[in-house]
Amino acid sequence: MINKEAKDLILNRRSIKNITKDVWMGMCCTAFGDAFFDSKPCAKHRRNPGAFSSQDKTFFQIQADRYKKFFKNDGLKNVYSVMEEFEEIFRDDLADDKKEILKFFLNKSPNPIHRLKKVFYPKRLRYDLKDDIMLRKIFLLGLL
Repeated sequence: MINKEAKDLILNRRSIKNITKDVWMGMCCTAFGDAFFDSKPCAKHRRNPGAFSSQDKTFFQIQADRYKKFFKNDGLKNVYSVMEEFEEIFRDDLADDKKEILKFFLNKSPNPIHRLKKVFYPKRLRYDLKDDIMLRKIFLLGLL
């Protein structure tokens, strides 16, 4: 659920990169307001059999899919390019603290201290805990 201001923001400034609408919406809502994640389903929906979260897949199959997406199919480059696009589109509208956070995550410094700061960033970065852990592993490896 989003309010009218969020809807207008999202509709007026869309990503042209290969990104799902829910990820773009989450980035917009987090950058300009508050986003709350509830693990309790509030609506019925059909799951695509090819989706990461498909119920017919085992934990290991889902992890293998994530690995392929991020490491075999240039998924990490896509994540980074989406962050760059977001910064380009909203640069003039972001509050200073949000600009600093974006700059922090766009920094690809090989410095191990910087990588560890990303790994131990105190807020959840992904909706799903397994995705959040995967992202932090990627930071630890210095891949993003």
